[in-house]
Amino acid sequence: LFLFDENNITSHGIGFAQDVTDLQEAVNTLKATEQRYAAFIKHSTEAIWRFEADKPLPVTMACDEMVEYLGTHAYLAECNDKMAEYYGLADASDLLGCPLSELLNVSDPRNKRFFTYFVTNGFRLTNFESSEVDEHGNISYFLNNLVGIVEDGMLLRVWGTHRNITRQREAEEKLRNLAQAMQNVSDVIISTDLNFNILAWNKAAEQVYEIEVDVVLGKPIRQFIHHEYINCTREDVVAQLDANDFWEGLVYFDRNDGRRIYLTMSWFCVKNDAGEKIAYGGIHKGITDRR
Repeated sequence: LFLFDENNITSHGIGFAQDVTDLQEAVNTLKATEQRYAAFIKHSTEAIWRFEADKPLPVTMACDEMVEYLGTHAYLAECNDKMAEYYGLADASDLLGCPLSELLNVSDPRNKRFFTYFVTNGFRLTNFESSEVDEHGNISYFLNNLVGIVEDGMLLRVWGTHRNITRQREAEEKLRNLAQAMQNVSDVIISTDLNFNILAWNKAAEQVYEIEVDVVLGKPIRQFIHHEYINCTREDVVAQLDANDFWEGLVYFDRNDGRRIYLTMSWFCVKNDAGEKIAYGGIHKGITDRR
């Protein structure tokens, strides 16, 4: 601010200064956060997306009505390149603005159940498996996570991740078919996922462990059997599997009838066509009578 004398000549000036260091630091922090967020979205190995409807929806809306509205009025507002890749596109920008109905067959009963569960579960889904059929009739399997953003009783947007698990499902099916084909062999044939949840369990496994297949499928193997490893620990076995894709050794366990059963056991990694570990296979041979 300049002040003038009676001759209209500047006599002096008055200035004001304000410390905006905190504000500038906050702006810089926000920019850095946004950059990290953008880098995470762009380089993630999973498809990440955000859908919005043309208007916020009250959470009190009837479930069927909300599912129908999302199916006809939701559009893709943000996604990464991995999402575009699933639809044969090179860049995420090619998908932006695309209606949900063009990416997903919303009339398919399976997809309707998918969204119905999302709404009735408080606008959240975790590790929900879905399938899609392309124009050639090929089935792809996906693992989905969704979370709805709700403010002031209104559903504003839906964030989600989408991971293709087709190769994993195909490999698991092969393992189940292998176990089925080897139902009549005397060796125990078992397969599990990478968390040691049981995928296949042949008749020999039922006989040796005295547990039927319907009881164990999809559940952790240690829920039913506690092997004692001879000359090593379970942690050693897992470490060797991770490092070498194979382990072999001697174990025993105590059956419910009190009999101690000795086995030679081998575990190996099952990989998909891309060389990724997707499951474990196990062969257990009884040697109790030899000891």
